[in-house]
Amino acid sequence: MSKIIATSAIKGAYKIIEKAENILKDCIKEHGPDQRIEFPNTGYYLPIIYSMTGIAVEKLLF
Repeated sequence: MSKIIATSAIKGAYKIIEKAENILKDCIKEHGPDQRIEFPNTGYYLPIIYSMTGIAVEKLLF
């Protein structure tokens, strides 16, 4: 992989993380840090994150 491609990939990853952090901050402002995160009409937390990390994501903040 060339240095240009690797640099672009890293810069893109930083932009994605920045966007996700901004969305989280906006959600915390709007709903508060104790807002539960669930699929509508279920009691499940986000299964993808749980399956990859083993951490149950149930609220906006730990």
